[in-house]
Amino acid sequence: AQVRHGATTAANSTTADNYAAASEYLATMAHSAHREVVLKGLVDFDQLEPLEKYTFDSLMAGWITLAESAFISQKAELMHQDEMETWGFYIRTRYLAYPGMQQWWSESKDSFVPAAQKWIEEQTSRADMNSDYWGIK
Repeated sequence: AQVRHGATTAANSTTADNYAAASEYLATMAHSAHREVVLKGLVDFDQLEPLEKYTFDSLMAGWITLAESAFISQKAELMHQDEMETWGFYIRTRYLAYPGMQQWWSESKDSFVPAAQKWIEEQTSRADMNSDYWGIK
């Protein structure tokens, strides 16, 4: 019973930590210093100026690293599969449905562990490229 309780506590803590980090990171991306670059980069990563590219790359690398961390936690059975589906839905609809994000991902994916790359690729294949959540296409 103690082992089960410890595992449940660890899983709950991991989930809470992942969501807290994601919330904080989303606030960083939405900050006035970054939001224009994020939206511009989602439309066309290749059109960004060097400083904008650096900013977009840093923000997206951090964001996908959080998703990668959640993925690794789920594989270690510290998060439930339905929580990963929520992550996937959010990433698919808010980021991967945009051509600039897919441009960035194709150039950056080797920076992530292979299993997480595969998960992001699956999310990409499920993204509706006709959707425009942010209204920027």
